[in-house]
Amino acid sequence: NLADLLREQGALDEAESLLRVAVDHAHEVLGDRHPTTLVIEAKMARLALVRDAVVGTERLWAVVGRMGEALGVDHSQTLKYAALLPAACVPTEGCSAMLDGTLKDTRVSVFSP
Repeated sequence: NLADLLREQGALDEAESLLRVAVDHAHEVLGDRHPTTLVIEAKMARLALVRDAVVGTERLWAVVGRMGEALGVDHSQTLKYAALLPAACVPTEGCSAMLDGTLKDTRVSVFSP
């Protein structure tokens, strides 16, 4: 997808703009829990990780939680974006504090039976 290519090339503003249009359209046409909508939201969260690790991690936790509820915790897209979470936390000290607090509860609820 073009937004992914732009992100990989470092054109973050352009990628974000495309994703924002896509997610708005997906919410309107497909709904909040549709797999396509959730994947676009996850791509936006991944993009946010590049700009601000704490904000991006918060967004990624939120969308992975919704993916777990809507698609299942074993769904390939849920697992793909959940796999980004530990790596997202490495660069920041603030991330450890978040994981010890409210976001830890989200992680447990997504991955617990």
